[in-house]
Amino acid sequence: MEGGEGTSVPLPNEERGRFERICVFCGSRAGYKPAFSDAALELGQLLISGETIGEVITVTDMHQRKAEMAKHADAFIALPGGYGTMEELLEMISWSQLGIHDKPVGLLNVDGYYNSLLALFDKGVEEGFIEDSASVLWSLQIQQQNS
Repeated sequence: MEGGEGTSVPLPNEERGRFERICVFCGSRAGYKPAFSDAALELGQLLISGETIGEVITVTDMHQRKAEMAKHADAFIALPGGYGTMEELLEMISWSQLGIHDKPVGLLNVDGYYNSLLALFDKGVEEGFIEDSASVLWSLQIQQQNS
């Protein structure tokens, strides 16, 4: 499993262009760093959010939210977020391992936000709880440019 200390890689336009439409499902908070919301806006042509940006899809619970994500997505990319984001990420990884979907699952590791979580996953591999060959997660690390 790839750790969180990877090199910074810009997201090329041709990679983004492989998908017809990118939907970013966001929770209720943007976080404190502008880099987090900037990454969401840069990645998503359509931003589905709990805020007033973009199209809002109202759901009754987390199960319906994940079902909507699975229905509309070609891939799952977790941007920096809270418990809900982490639950969604882990469920999409679990669903992949169970064969419920075969879609890519990844992290956009903005300013090292997910380094500790990636280290925890690496520890799970090291201790034999996660099979390295079963890893379905990829990580792209980006650093905010200082002006």
